[in-house]
Amino acid sequence: MADGSTMTGFEMAADDCAIIQFEAWDGAMAQFEAELPRILGGPLPTEVGDTARHDSWLVIRVAPCWFWLLWDGPPPIIDVDPKLGCALPLGEGRVRLRLSGRGLQYVLERCVAVDWETLAEGRALQTGLHRVPVLLLRRPHSSATFSSRAASAGA
Repeated sequence: MADGSTMTGFEMAADDCAIIQFEAWDGAMAQFEAELPRILGGPLPTEVGDTARHDSWLVIRVAPCWFWLLWDGPPPIIDVDPKLGCALPLGEGRVRLRLSGRGLQYVLERCVAVDWETLAEGRALQTGLHRVPVLLLRRPHSSATFSSRAASAGA
């Protein structure tokens, strides 16, 4: 049986995790969903777990009224109408782990509870890794990205 720590081709990289959470206030979701695509430059994901890419930005719907914006590079400056909702930076104290290579599914199956049959490419889900909440994003070509609150989540 394969050992995930010594498998050839398995790669892991850690980066700072830049996230902005957008949340709509109660009763303002329809207006919020009409305004946010204009601010972000493209359509919003419609279902929880869906993603939408806008240039170098990735928008993830993590809950019915919450969206996460992930990006690489300098942070964007985004203003949200305070009558409709808010924008909250969540990156502090989080790390992004990028996992890829042969055997990735083997490793992840032993670390997180995920239904791999339903987690299609481009979809995200929240789960736990040793009592640490993580967001798992399945990307093309046998790779995944974790967003975690603890820097040691993937170690």
